[in-house]
Amino acid sequence: MTKPKISYADFKSMFSNSQVGGTHYKDMHIQPWEAMKAWMTPEEYIGYHKGTIISYIAREHKKGGVQDLYKGSHHYAELINFIGQQNGHQATD
Repeated sequence: MTKPKISYADFKSMFSNSQVGGTHYKDMHIQPWEAMKAWMTPEEYIGYHKGTIISYIAREHKKGGVQDLYKGSHHYAELINFIGQQNGHQATD
């Protein structure tokens, strides 16, 4: 597997301080994804993001339009970051 041209730290920082459609998650003391990572197995956490990405793509044309695609891309970025870390890529790679 070749290393990405952008570091995982840079990739994560593009999305870690952003939220599409409000601040309802950013305003929480404990972020839901952090709780999920603590409570779920890696397989469950990966499956959650894959399912959520599919749902945003599927509803884009009927509900949220481009905003849903942005929301899905946020989950996609987290999925890439999480799997990268699972495969031994550190945020500083």
